[in-house]
Order: sequence, then C-alpha cells, then structure tokens
Amino acid sequence: MSTTDLILEILKYVVPAGFVLGGVGMVMRENRLKAETKEKYGILQQTFAEMMPLRLQAYERAILFLERISPDSIIIRVDGSNKTVQLFQRQLIAEIRAEYEHNIAQQLYIKNDSWEELVRAKEQTLALINATARTLPPDAKGMELGKRVLQEMSRQENSPTRSAIRALKSDVQQTFRF
Repeated sequence: MSTTDLILEILKYVVPAGFVLGGVGMVMRENRLKAETKEKYGILQQTFAEMMPLRLQAYERAILFLERISPDSIIIRVDGSNKTVQLFQRQLIAEIRAEYEHNIAQQLYIKNDSWEELVRAKEQTLALINATARTLPPDAKGMELGKRVLQEMSRQENSPTRSAIRALKSDVQQTFRF
C-alpha cells in the first residue's frame, strides 16, 4: 500500500468523523445557548414577578400621600382650632414634609415624570398654604387659614394633587394594562 492510499484510507474515516464532531459541537453550542436564554428568561420572569407588587404598592402609597396632603384632607386632619395662623401654617407644612419624607423612597419604583408631578403637587400645596397665610393678620385664628385655603382651592379648576393622582393612575394603567 502506498502512502497516498494510506492517506486516502485515513481521510475516509477522519473527514466524516470531523463532520460528525463539528455537527455535534454545533448542536451542543445551540443547546447551551438555549439553556442560557431560558435561564435568563426565568430570572427576568422571577424579578418581574417580585418587582410588580413593589411597584404597585409604591403607586398606592404615592396616591395615599397625595390624598393626605390635599388641602381638604390635611386641614381637617390637623386641628387648627385654638391656634394662630402662624402655628397652624407651621403644623400644616411640617405634616406635609413629614408625609413626603416618609414616602420618598417610593420614587425608586415610580416613573420619573409621575414622581416629578407628585413633587410639583407637594410644592404647590405648600406655596398655597404659605401665600394664603401671608394674606392674614398675625393674630388671626388658624381656622381662618384653613377656610381661606379651601376657598382658594375651590377657585382652582384643577388641584395639583388631583393632577398628580391622574398621572399616577395613568402610569399604573399603562404599566399593568388595567
């Protein structure tokens, strides 16, 4: 047998074995990629399942915050009787700030635009209380401040807290497809 015949004989076995080995390698690579993709998808699904209740709770708490700082709610909740305008004003502002600080971490789960709307509603509510307090004499009763703030709110077509609540609800409806 010549060297050429020997080489041809070896190639008869090696070339098909190489094709089989290459095919097996490709199939194994595809299976590994599918398994990795499936694993990543599973992790994403688990993360999504864990995050959704947290996000929904954050929106709930944000709406509760806005409801609690709306003038018609906070003025009733914080007692203004037997207080001066200045003391009542300070208490209202302190209450709003405390509520905000209690809920500030919720911004992690809420869309930026909606969180900015929430902050804007807080700032506008504070500004309304401060501006109204400046129109009253220092010796006026706190209840007069409450009454005037509510009157001013009734003149506004769209309260800041209502606008922010609508933005939050819209986000929830878009995100969760209710």
